Amino acid sequence: MQRNRAKRLLRDVFRRNVASFPRGVDVVVIVRPGVDELACRELEAEIQAVLPLVRKRASGKPNPGAQVDPRNRSGDGRKGGP
Repeated sequence: MQRNRAKRLLRDVFRRNVASFPRGVDVVVIVRPGVDELACRELEAEIQAVLPLVRKRASGKPNPGAQVDPRNRSGDGRKGGP
């Protein structure tokens, strides 16, 4: 039941803020324990707080604070192997 409430809250927040998300970008949300205890407005504030980072990463501009894995030869700055 907690999982369903968390999914319902996230869908609601996304629907109300769909124009804020970059087009053509998949966003993965990792739900932490306790998210089902948040009010919808609290969850919306959390999502809106990370939207600038989502937009920046979607634009392809490097994030100066990101950790770069030297094994990644693709040049996109992500961690991981080739």
